[in-house]
Amino acid sequence: MIIRTILLALALVCHCARLTRAGNTYTWTGDAPAPANQSWSDPRNWTPSGGPPTTGDTAVINSPGVGTININAPVTVANFSAIRTILRGGASLTVSDTLETQGSDLGPSGGITTTGSGTFIVDAGIATTLSSSLTINGSATIQSGGNLIIASKSTVINNRYFTLADGATLTLMTPNALFVNNSSFTAGNSICYANSSLFSNAPSGYVYASANKTLQLQGNIANSGEFQPQTGALINVSTGAALHDKSSFTGPGTNLLSGVNTLDGQVRVPGNLQFNGNTIILNGTLEVAANASFVWLAGTLSGIDTNVTGSILVDAGGYMELNSQNGLNLRNMVLTNGGTTAWTYSGTVFMGFDARIDNNAIFNINGDGTIAPLPNGTGDFNKASFNNFGLL
Repeated sequence: MIIRTILLALALVCHCARLTRAGNTYTWTGDAPAPANQSWSDPRNWTPSGGPPTTGDTAVINSPGVGTININAPVTVANFSAIRTILRGGASLTVSDTLETQGSDLGPSGGITTTGSGTFIVDAGIATTLSSSLTINGSATIQSGGNLIIASKSTVINNRYFTLADGATLTLMTPNALFVNNSSFTAGNSICYANSSLFSNAPSGYVYASANKTLQLQGNIANSGEFQPQTGALINVSTGAALHDKSSFTGPGTNLLSGVNTLDGQVRVPGNLQFNGNTIILNGTLEVAANASFVWLAGTLSGIDTNVTGSILVDAGGYMELNSQNGLNLRNMVLTNGGTTAWTYSGTVFMGFDARIDNNAIFNINGDGTIAPLPNGTGDFNKASFNNFGLL
């Protein structure tokens, strides 16, 4: 019994020693003879001796000057500082604490992963390019003045926290770059250029604009989750968006859509939504909830084909405002007002292709405006109705 106790105690001591092992810091030298001077796994490329860095260690690569550094076997480190570094190879990189980079091109084909406590930081200065996948299970921050470029056919998946600081930029290159937000995406006065690639806010995703800040989203935007600008903030989707079923616009700030937008399924507006663009194509229902507002500044709301397939539903306590002086168009859709709809300017509301307004509550006309059929088209281009069951 005494012998077993002693053996167990020795085993625990050894195990604890492994758990509390202090990681080493290794700095890249590239001193191995070519072509081995581009291999992460060659110990001759690191100082002090004992490299390459592995689990628990810190790797520092600062302007190596040897071209590409290859990771050809899976690497896990605690910390990685990459300054003007080109990283390639056929394996993967996992960082458990902090990956901080500037002016680098990170592209091991096995992808990069930050763990639940890991942090990905892009410093200000020369842009960093991501040429493979990045999976964020911890957090990521693009610092003020920093720019993360997602290269063509590369993907970022945010499963926890992603922050664009004031003055930071996220750029998705053409074609087929992808950013998927599965959790929290927070921005200050910053810009996301989606170009002809895609920024996708998943059903579990939240896009926040910090108080009194403006987030510019440009390019192809898809929303199945929630846009939530804080007090005094603006989320400006300035090119167009695909709004999928269950997507939502909430928060005390303002969401602004322009360009050509499509809506599929039910999209709710429990917050403040403005539309100042060309077209919203309704293949479902835009619902304006109680204590929320939808301000229609310009453009066309339309359904598909020649049937009434799109609709706007203003709930009791909800508010919709028509306020363009240049004319608004209702095509192939139904506006059902159960709250308050206000027509505040003197422009014309053109209606056609079986467009219909059903007023069940309060419809205020505050200007000297006109409701008129569409001036041209084919088939039922001039067929429309206004049905008043409430207060006009």
